[in-house]
Amino acid sequence: MHERFHLPLSLWKVQYHLLGGHRRVAGVAVIYATLLIVGALAFRRLMRLDPLPQVAGLLVNGLSVIQVLVLFLGGCNAVYRCTLRDYQTRMVESHRLTPMSSLSVVLGYLSGSTLQIGILFLINLAFGLVLQGLAGSPVGPWMYGNTLLLTGAVMLWALMVFSGMRLAKPISPGPILLGVGLLGVAAGVFVPGAALFLAAYSVMFGFWTITGLFTVAPLAVIGVMAVNLLLTAFWMFAAAAKYRRPDLPALNAVRGLLFLFLWLSLATVGIVAFDAVTSTRMIRFHDETHLRVQWIATMISSLIVASVAVSGAVQCRLLVARGAAPRDWTDRVSDGFAAVAAALLICLVMALVGGSVWVDLYRPMGVSANLNPALPLWLWGYTVAACVLAMLTIRAVFVISGAFLRSAPVAVGLFVVFAWGGPPLVDLIRANVVQDGWGPLVLSVLLGCSPAGTIAAVWAPVAIPVWPGLLIQLGLLLVLAVAAHRWRERACSQRQS
Repeated sequence: MHERFHLPLSLWKVQYHLLGGHRRVAGVAVIYATLLIVGALAFRRLMRLDPLPQVAGLLVNGLSVIQVLVLFLGGCNAVYRCTLRDYQTRMVESHRLTPMSSLSVVLGYLSGSTLQIGILFLINLAFGLVLQGLAGSPVGPWMYGNTLLLTGAVMLWALMVFSGMRLAKPISPGPILLGVGLLGVAAGVFVPGAALFLAAYSVMFGFWTITGLFTVAPLAVIGVMAVNLLLTAFWMFAAAAKYRRPDLPALNAVRGLLFLFLWLSLATVGIVAFDAVTSTRMIRFHDETHLRVQWIATMISSLIVASVAVSGAVQCRLLVARGAAPRDWTDRVSDGFAAVAAALLICLVMALVGGSVWVDLYRPMGVSANLNPALPLWLWGYTVAACVLAMLTIRAVFVISGAFLRSAPVAVGLFVVFAWGGPPLVDLIRANVVQDGWGPLVLSVLLGCSPAGTIAAVWAPVAIPVWPGLLIQLGLLLVLAVAAHRWRERACSQRQS
């Protein structure tokens, strides 16, 4: 049933009251502004021998760091404390009984809990304009950079709201932000799509734009802003679905596949853009090996992302079979269809969007520059086979673990680590043990006994047959599929009895 959207004024009033009302909100703003002014004056006194424009420029750089901390650390923590408080007091259950629409409630959580953070952001913005004037610098980079930071932070706020719309305790943003800080740069280098989803590019490009450390093309800034807004909308609608029915997975087959499509599109475009930028500027990262690593890492990580859609479809089917009412037809989509569709979506999107990348990767493996469309069929044929086998296998694992285990994600995670990562790791260790001096590593068919190894063997210049590994994966799939079918029938018969 369609819900009519309206502004969540009542929820904003509640959040404003919980923040302390006029007195506390204004008091925090005054104290914060005073600390900024006192700190700037103290820094100026410490560097009184330096010209004022130079000191003001350094203060702008320091203020940009504070802005990042306020928006990302402060904002995510504010959303977390809001959802945690409503979870502990069961206020969220009371909200579900109100006539407010799901999207209105999500918007109320997103903007209401961060009212204080928004005021601090505006204070930093105004103070930075003053410093830019004292430094004699244009205000454009300061405004563009802060806008980019804000859109990236709002995207993470929406993600925090989504993580809080569940029956269990909301997830603390501390480990997430720590992971973003530690892995953001590495993700931007090896998996560009992950940097977009983690808002790492928003922080880097925003900081570079403000400080002038590196030149960022306006098109790149606009593109990252557009991605942030798109992901914000996605997480808000997903949170709205989770808010109304927390017992069902928000990322079911349809929304999970949509999430996979966004991931694939952004990740593949990120590889193409990274290749274009590094090739024109001749950065040391631009070489065929690094491009190949990006392509393989993105395709393997896409299998993990695709598992979200498969997991959601399996959970929905299991819960509906146990008597839960579905939200709509999207909760009834077959998990087998979701698995095959996810595998084909990986290959289709990366083949179409990343055509300029995989063609360049194909040439160093002995193919002439004038590519015939029929030539790379074997390459994509093996890739499709590996992805389909991987998704159908993980579907069977989800069915088995979901029917009989309470900690299904842990069981599936262990399966992925050992079944997908084990054979390549063992083969790599074996190759190092038998390596003759400083000669090249000689890998074996053991590498291709997992989906990740098959993808690496197909897209890297490794002279090993791939089909034996695919046969082993097919055998594992048949065993798990039969077990999943029997255990699902047993679980349904137990429910009926």
